[in-house]
Amino acid sequence: MNLNLDGKVAVVTGAAQGMGRAIALTFIKGGASVVAADIDLEAAKLVAEEAKALGAQAIAVRADVTKSEQVAEMVKSALEGFGKVDILVNVVGGSGRLKGRKLYLFRESTEEDWDSAISLNLKATMICTKAVLDHMIERKNGRIINISSVSALAGNIGMVDYSAAKAGVIGFTVALAKEVGPYNITVNCILPGPTETPGMKELNLPPESLEEMGRRTYLGRVGKPEDIANMAIFLASDGASFITGQSYAVCGARNLA
Repeated sequence: MNLNLDGKVAVVTGAAQGMGRAIALTFIKGGASVVAADIDLEAAKLVAEEAKALGAQAIAVRADVTKSEQVAEMVKSALEGFGKVDILVNVVGGSGRLKGRKLYLFRESTEEDWDSAISLNLKATMICTKAVLDHMIERKNGRIINISSVSALAGNIGMVDYSAAKAGVIGFTVALAKEVGPYNITVNCILPGPTETPGMKELNLPPESLEEMGRRTYLGRVGKPEDIANMAIFLASDGASFITGQSYAVCGARNLA
């Protein structure tokens, strides 16, 4: 199977760290030119510098993907820099669910909690997708890859807002895939399980909690960002040209009973 992305241009949001960084670098090593977009521009520049050290092309762009005007500038930078966008990977997500290192139950959540979760996880995916869609339709070609979460399927106590927003990403993926399929645009979704990312480290979980997360998977470990990146490059490749509207749990079967 050919996973070569030579000549392709990919926009990866949240590219400065964790899954986004792994996806950006995997695409770069696969031959793609990459727009590394992140709210942390200096960290995104490090990804672009690493790409250049590998002999690849990449540009770093600062973008708060919950702001449509900043996303429009992100896409403009991609088109000015590379002339096209073949692939969009919507990585940005997360939750403000922690309050003093304590998960909060649904009855303790506020409208502000829900607004934040939906904006960061679902609305941002919509804004970025809409910004590239006319271009992809005009070219009759495109790959859109959304990052949801296994929490969208399994649900997590203390993460109701996040789980609901990520479930919305799955619904968005399925409906949009049907709408844009006639234009040779595929839309698919990746559902990571617990993954070793800076975001997970910020939760300040004790080592035994991480070990327990690993034991709850059928492979006995938590995921690595590269596990998600490997699925992303497959979905971006010609090998996945007849796959659309699908969601893939990359979680060591944590989603299974």
